[in-house]
Amino acid sequence: MTQTALTLPVQNALDSMIVRSKTKLIAPVLTVGVLRRHLEEGATEFTDQEMRSAYETEVCRTVREVLHHTLCIGGHYEDAYSSRTLPKYGVVSAIGDKRYRLTQQFAKQAGAAITYIRQRIPEQVAQRLGGVARLQSAAGRLAAAAESEGFANLLTVEMQHSAGHFEIVSFAILKVHLEKFACKVYRSSRTSAHDRGVDIATDYGAVYQIKKLRLRSQEDVEEVYSELLTNFDAGRLADKKVVLVIDDLSTMCRQYLIDMRVQPLVREDILTLARLITDPEDRQKILRIVYEEFEREYRSDICMTCRVRPRIEGCSYIPLGETMRPK
Repeated sequence: MTQTALTLPVQNALDSMIVRSKTKLIAPVLTVGVLRRHLEEGATEFTDQEMRSAYETEVCRTVREVLHHTLCIGGHYEDAYSSRTLPKYGVVSAIGDKRYRLTQQFAKQAGAAITYIRQRIPEQVAQRLGGVARLQSAAGRLAAAAESEGFANLLTVEMQHSAGHFEIVSFAILKVHLEKFACKVYRSSRTSAHDRGVDIATDYGAVYQIKKLRLRSQEDVEEVYSELLTNFDAGRLADKKVVLVIDDLSTMCRQYLIDMRVQPLVREDILTLARLITDPEDRQKILRIVYEEFEREYRSDICMTCRVRPRIEGCSYIPLGETMRPK
């Protein structure tokens, strides 16, 4: 593989592409796939279908060789990535109907660009996932749940990592805690959906909304209460069956919510519930739920497709169930 030091314009373009990529880092992986085809086959012109094929193949390599998990990688391919995204970063230029030519600056620096992107991808995914990836295996969850203080510290760190982490970890703790009282809990939304938070339904009529917020003023709490009125019917509020889970709130805000018949829980309340869980198997279950909820939102669409048309026979990352996942 030819190695040429990256020029500053190419490096800046790659950095921008990686940082601005959404959940599943499609553009950087597509770029690597196109550049690899250029190095291995001498290709400089590509159809949209050839770019799609290069992308899907590179997703497979990235999962197996770089990340060793299927989160935040391999989103569904759209032709906009070849027609708009890669031209925007100067990787290719359009030359006709769904045909593209690799630009000279990227062709000359293909080897270095591949190396750079493959180094940056795990760093970027780690920034987004925190410590979630290591919860993929049963062994990882066993180690993390073995000791109560370490378990609590892990949950504390993950809850502080991002709004999505706060919402999913809170859900996992509440689910395991409430199941001890024969209460079923269902997560009915996705993380950070325009920051409405995660909604949890239960089989006993109560609903939970989880939002990584800090309420300090009357204006803050009035805005949140107005949103609760929009999201839930007045009967649930009147019956005190709406629970708001947030990061923190002032004494005044807590009293306001209580007066309006909303039950507030803050991060420390949720972590207290976690510390009360003494059974290591229950602690492992919390960690398994955390991973599964992240997987539900961030798992690779390409790897899911492999369930029906495997690219590599016996690949450990084809999601055919818990028994097929890497241990």
